[in-house]
Amino acid sequence: SENTQVRGLIGNTVWIAASDVAVEGEWRWTAGPEKGQVFYIGMSGTGGAPVGGAYENWNGAEPNDYGTGEDYAEMLTNGRWNDNTGNRR
Repeated sequence: SENTQVRGLIGNTVWIAASDVAVEGEWRWTAGPEKGQVFYIGMSGTGGAPVGGAYENWNGAEPNDYGTGEDYAEMLTNGRWNDNTGNRR
């Protein structure tokens, strides 16, 4: 429900508080009451999966660390998630 609520509020792609910058392929929340909690392990093509039934909403073939260094999660306007470099303006 949180993902749907945020999607309804955004008009553009937005960063969400999730990252695998500490350990590649180990996605954890970086803010809020879930801060530090790992919710997803892996990348597309490597058998990635949510941890302990955690919610995830990755876009097809994501997270993929395309070109390396995509360590931050963003929500696309369709509500799905993408990993990106964090250098977007």
